[in-house]
Amino acid sequence: MSRIITLLSDFGTHDPFVGILKGVVLSKAPLVTLVDLTHDLPAQDLASGARILARCFPYFPPGTIHLAIIDPGVGGARRPLLLQAAGHFFIGPDNGLFSKIVPCLERGFVLDREEYWLVPTSATFHGRDIFAPVAGLLAAGTPIGLLGSPASDFITLPDTNTPRIEASVLHGTVVEVDRFGNLGTDITSHELERLLRTHFFDLHKHRGQLHFQIGGQVIVGLSRTYWEGAGSLLALINSAGVVEFALDRGRASDLLGGCGQPVKVTVGE
Repeated sequence: MSRIITLLSDFGTHDPFVGILKGVVLSKAPLVTLVDLTHDLPAQDLASGARILARCFPYFPPGTIHLAIIDPGVGGARRPLLLQAAGHFFIGPDNGLFSKIVPCLERGFVLDREEYWLVPTSATFHGRDIFAPVAGLLAAGTPIGLLGSPASDFITLPDTNTPRIEASVLHGTVVEVDRFGNLGTDITSHELERLLRTHFFDLHKHRGQLHFQIGGQVIVGLSRTYWEGAGSLLALINSAGVVEFALDRGRASDLLGGCGQPVKVTVGE
């Protein structure tokens, strides 16, 4: 059965970097199935990469190999890693990109076996020369313990945007803007439920009592679908389970701003 390897990076598709990665992987494991998660993440944005990787990997079968490369410190002191977590494998730099994977860790390795790297090994493209060949070799059946040495104490990013409730106000942040101009936040449905419980309300029965303040606008009520907007701004829970702001047949980002925009949620009577 063919192994699956996913690819996530900030390389974009204008340059040949992604194509080269795929060529190296296929030279080691010609029968693998390659799946692009995204290559359009903001350059060097580790937090976005960690969030998207954590969102995507559970939709793949156990044993999938995830090759993730956002690597502003390439060639420096940061370690190249191979992690096994939640029944999956993750290959990439030790710089916080795997922050949301580490809590599920089963075992980890630092990729220090240079005999498995491409030669010569560039100091500026470890994706091609270290990560991609290791991903291909792992997919081809090389035992994981041969590819590196056991390691621990992996770097994780600080949780700076954790939503919080203060004085009956839920504070959150816009963390992504998709190609439709929809604004995704770090506020989950669970946080909305926590806020409503402080008023002895229930999310299913009292969605209309939620007031969302963002970008100088107030949106009243939590919609279930995009079509409920009827040309207006709306708030809903998107497919990732977080609060999203959208504009029916328009771009909410044009009216509300972009990443980093603060969000306040209150409960009206």
